[in-house]
Amino acid sequence: MDTDSSMRVTPSCSYSYCEGSVLGERGGEGEVFRGTCKRSGHSVAVKVFHSPLSARIPEHTPDVCIRRGLESAGWLKAARELMVLPLAWEQDERRSMLVLPLMNCGDLLDDTRKRFADGRAMCEEDARKLAGRLLRATVLLHELGWGHMDIKLENVLLHDGEAFLADFGHAKPTSRPVVRRARQAMPNPRAVNFMAPERFRQSVVHVKPCDVWAIGACILAVLTGTGVDVSRPDGLVLPFQAATLSAECLNFLGQSMDFDPDRRATADQLLAHPWLAEPAAAHEASFASSSAAASGAAAPQPEGSPAWSSTHSRAAAASASAAEAASARCTSGETDSTEDSDVE
Repeated sequence: MDTDSSMRVTPSCSYSYCEGSVLGERGGEGEVFRGTCKRSGHSVAVKVFHSPLSARIPEHTPDVCIRRGLESAGWLKAARELMVLPLAWEQDERRSMLVLPLMNCGDLLDDTRKRFADGRAMCEEDARKLAGRLLRATVLLHELGWGHMDIKLENVLLHDGEAFLADFGHAKPTSRPVVRRARQAMPNPRAVNFMAPERFRQSVVHVKPCDVWAIGACILAVLTGTGVDVSRPDGLVLPFQAATLSAECLNFLGQSMDFDPDRRATADQLLAHPWLAEPAAAHEASFASSSAAASGAAAPQPEGSPAWSSTHSRAAAASASAAEAASARCTSGETDSTEDSDVE
């Protein structure tokens, strides 16, 4: 591999990356760069964390805990069809990083902006496919005992025409509710549109309904280019742009974005919704065992990338109790507009 002057090679690491080649905007926890596998020359994405190593060791992040849990449960192959999962983690005295597959078509936020700049929204057929993939990824995550808690357009990456759920840095165990701390950060406008209303109104929220709302908000955004006003006291009122949507699509949005989290449909229930035209049992085989054949395009896995190191890996059991135990080792990420912590 040819290495130019801007390429920094981290000693004793299997990957090198160029800090000048930034992928996307700087996030709250880290910045993502284009990288290269020194052994194979394949391109990867490298997420470098801003926080000190003592507070953010990569092997203790939710991303890695989730990846290990999927591997332990035998769901890793199926998960790679739907999610962007770490290939490896590295750290030295100056930085810590996660190595991820490099997606070739950007994120859903940029895709949606380009569509509406050209005066065209995503068609319902494509939105239906997108919803199915996000729901299957979320069901798999919930079955593992984790909730994403930061599903939004920019955390849905595109590769070869398929959508992949990414960035699990804010993930929380589903086994216990999340409480908002008294101190709140300034809201990120891009995140607010995908945050369930109870996250602004209640001191304690449950993880799974928040993920479902966010998926509904993503589908609404790609179809109409806008969101809903979560401050309304009279519940969900869809924007006027939704008037052209089919009755089944509107019903899907209503069930996924019910203002009452107790009445909101679950991800499993939405997979059986008529708008998706997909039987509830159809998705189960996709991750029931590691030997089941997974459909769709998988996130790219560079040849020559290091195997998930057994010396760094202690697999988490695929259950809510295991997710809770793993979360005790993880440094909890803060959301863009509220600061959440697990209820003890």
